[in-house]
Amino acid sequence: MNTRITALATVAAAAIAAGQLAVAAPAAALPGRTLAFGNSALDASNTKVARAFCPDGTVVVGGGAALQGVGSDVIKFRTLTPFLHGTDSYGYEAIALEIRPVASDWSIAARAICAPKPAGYQVKDVRIASGSEPVKTASATCDNGRRALAAGGTVRGPSLATTQITLRGALVDNAHTGGYAIGEETTGGFSGTWDMIATVVCANEPAGYTVINKDVPAPSGTTDVAAQATCPGTTKVHGTEALIIPGTAGDVHLYFASSVEPNQSLIRSHTSTPGQTPSWQLRAQAVCAN
Repeated sequence: MNTRITALATVAAAAIAAGQLAVAAPAAALPGRTLAFGNSALDASNTKVARAFCPDGTVVVGGGAALQGVGSDVIKFRTLTPFLHGTDSYGYEAIALEIRPVASDWSIAARAICAPKPAGYQVKDVRIASGSEPVKTASATCDNGRRALAAGGTVRGPSLATTQITLRGALVDNAHTGGYAIGEETTGGFSGTWDMIATVVCANEPAGYTVINKDVPAPSGTTDVAAQATCPGTTKVHGTEALIIPGTAGDVHLYFASSVEPNQSLIRSHTSTPGQTPSWQLRAQAVCAN
């Protein structure tokens, strides 16, 4: 394991928990970037929800979350997404649940990256139909040449506590004009139906806009992988996206996906089935702008 990345993950997780952390117009700056924080309950309940709300007068342009206080092999995310609730409530939401019973207390720390509303701003959600496919992909596309600032995803079963489905991750697409999310069933499969939602945050292209991807393979026998993407120059990270590639029948899950301020995206994943060492790689994505 890269000790620098491990140290960054520890520092960043502590910072999150403490709260420290039209037709497109020509590129303009995206000023006034700020952070907002929200924590779930810290207890032994099997499902947690954390929401970080942007301050009044700002909108969400990215975000992330981290699991706190428990082993990374026993909890998984089912939601990692920016949101718009109603007409003016913006933020970032994370939902996680236990894969296996956990006796100790645990929580989620969520972080929203916020800014005054940029030109062309929009939040789009696309839900795909419910079905029993083992793997699903949902995509959302920006309107009229806008650029994607952040992406998110949610998998939904018959109840919030359905453990047989998992979120593999979400990314801004290769054209940078939309986002997509991938979900899948866990190793034993799921006999019921489930659906999922992709979310994308869009705006006219800001100054310094670029999308950086960093892929890190999992060597044979590895149970924990970290990937880190860094924004160039003076640009700052907005969307902090992650994807497990390829999915391995739900045997690998994300447990850390957030920014290391001000210019890095740090992602961590772990195997979730004892004794298994599936082959996978982890993609960290940083959506950068001034």
